[in-house]
This record gives sequence, C-alpha cells and structure tokens, in this order.
Amino acid sequence: MATVANPKRSLWRVGLTNLPTVVPAAARISLSTSSGFSPRLGLDFLLFVSATGAREGIWKLSNGAETELWRGQEARIIGGPAISRDGRQIAFTVRQGGKSLLQVMQADGTNVRTISDSLELQGAPAWAPDGQSIISAANDHGVPHLFRLLLDGRPAVSFVREYFVDPV
Repeated sequence: MATVANPKRSLWRVGLTNLPTVVPAAARISLSTSSGFSPRLGLDFLLFVSATGAREGIWKLSNGAETELWRGQEARIIGGPAISRDGRQIAFTVRQGGKSLLQVMQADGTNVRTISDSLELQGAPAWAPDGQSIISAANDHGVPHLFRLLLDGRPAVSFVREYFVDPV
C-alpha cells in the first residue's frame, strides 16, 4: 500500500515482485471519502485515515465496503493507526484540545478508551509483541524517547533514552 499526495492524498495498490526488470502497474483504490492516507493492513481489512476540513477519522475497508470507525471534531491523528497482532484492537494517537491522547478501540470501532493523556506523544504507536502494551515516542524534556504504555492503566515506562520518533 502507498499514499500519494498529488494534490490530494489517495491510496494506491502496487503488486510486489522479485523480478528487478518487472515494474508492476499501480492501481488507485477507489474510496468514498475525500482523502486516504496512513494505510495499515489488517488480517482481512485495510485501515486508513481520512480528513474532511478540521475533522480526521479512521476508516476500515473490508470486502469492498468502507466503514468509519472513529472521528474526532477538531482532532488530528498523529502518525497512523496500529493494529494488534490478532487484529482485534487498534491503537492511535490523537492531538485534540492541546493534548496528545493514546486511544485504543476494538477493530469494529467500539469500546474506545484513552490509555494515556499525560505524555506529549509523537509519531505512530506500535503494539508490543505481548499485546498488553503499546510503544510510542513522547517528548521528554524536549527530546522524543520511547515509552511503554500499559493497557491496564499503570504508569508509562521510559525504556529507550535515545532520540526516537517512530517505534514501528
């Protein structure tokens, strides 16, 4: 998957090949939304972010049908959404009202909950292999470091003290 900005952001499908002389043709993915960007592949679906004015949302494309899973009023999604290994949960970071919020929801858009609202999150989140925590970069005294944010509500733990933005 790829995002192309020319002049509006859209999604394209490109086949992959091991043959260096073969260049597969790109095909635009038809969407009902005005834009599509930050694509993520799930087990049997495609997630993407779409923006209309000051509103951004997370959309799911599955079996040719599009569904809006989440949208925020005057909210901006930071990076792209992250899909858990089992495909059941989606994590995403939103900047809204001057705060960065790490949110998690079920893959059908239900049960949206805030995991963290106290860090200045940066970049896209990534699920830890254990499925019980999410890794994200957050500013720590002006420098982005990696933090582990636990789903059970315990405080975030800084574990990489070097400059990092995207843990993906």
